[in-house]
Amino acid sequence: MPVIPALRSVARAARLDLLARVANRRRLLIVTYHGIRKDESPARNWLLLPGSEFARQMEFLHAHYDVRPIDDVLTESNSGRPRACITFDDGYRNNLELALPVLERLRLPATIFLPTAFIGSSHLLWTTRLDFAFRDADAPARDRFAAWASVDAHARGKGTLSYRVADALKRMPPDERNEVLMRIFSLVPQPGPADLAPHAFLTWEEVAAMEATGLVTFGAHTVHHEIVKNLDDAALHRELADSIAEIQRRCARPSTVFAYPNGRDVDFDDRAPRLLSELGASAAVSTIEGLNDASTPRYALRRISVGGAMGFAEFRSRVSGLDSQARQFVR
Repeated sequence: MPVIPALRSVARAARLDLLARVANRRRLLIVTYHGIRKDESPARNWLLLPGSEFARQMEFLHAHYDVRPIDDVLTESNSGRPRACITFDDGYRNNLELALPVLERLRLPATIFLPTAFIGSSHLLWTTRLDFAFRDADAPARDRFAAWASVDAHARGKGTLSYRVADALKRMPPDERNEVLMRIFSLVPQPGPADLAPHAFLTWEEVAAMEATGLVTFGAHTVHHEIVKNLDDAALHRELADSIAEIQRRCARPSTVFAYPNGRDVDFDDRAPRLLSELGASAAVSTIEGLNDASTPRYALRRISVGGAMGFAEFRSRVSGLDSQARQFVR
């Protein structure tokens, strides 16, 4: 058994997540989701969490944390009770259809970060299209995908071949990446309506309806969901400035927090925080795992990312900070 799951199993038996939650009660937890699916849905994707699991996680946060809007919590003093913020990236319609009813039932606030060019469109993120391409391609075609992305299809590496190809593409400038994607997508059929539905984006009218509940705010996530480190200075300014301006124009209570697409430490550099500060953003969230304290850079806040396959025991372990501490111990 890998080290972290083994430690997690021991921790669960000893209820160490409770002790970790108490020890970390003055640190800020920010949880992030992408899409939610109905339990009976045949759709399977790393970002689609079953609705019943989402409800269970929200009930846990409601019971054990003071759940606050992210814009508020960043300006408030810590009362000593564990605090949490709920966020979503990308703005999928299922956030309205499946997540919002749970948030309303429990009166939990959340912030959704939008890639503004996709809202109201029928497009898919390229990463989602790539998932479908690997699903529908035969083995020789998958090998060609890997070769075009300069990935050795038969070498040992972290994750599946589709993961390694996606990771290689995420490190390319947009023009180079898009050229490879065009070649890949030319070999497979377009995804059908059943594939598209779980990945449909909100419309601006739906954004307004969610905002009207008083529970949901919206922040910027670039215009085209570009990984900002791959952009030249002019493109970086457009992606940040135009998305922030569109959120401010469209929303009655825009969040001043920005979310980096993909959000790993290799996905943004020192240019982004400087520019975000100049554009009036109060903070930025990453997908670097961990909890936040006074030493955490304000434009690189950490989050716990919840994927579609994350079970409740793993959720409890991660949000308590236990997993992050176990990784430090293993190192």
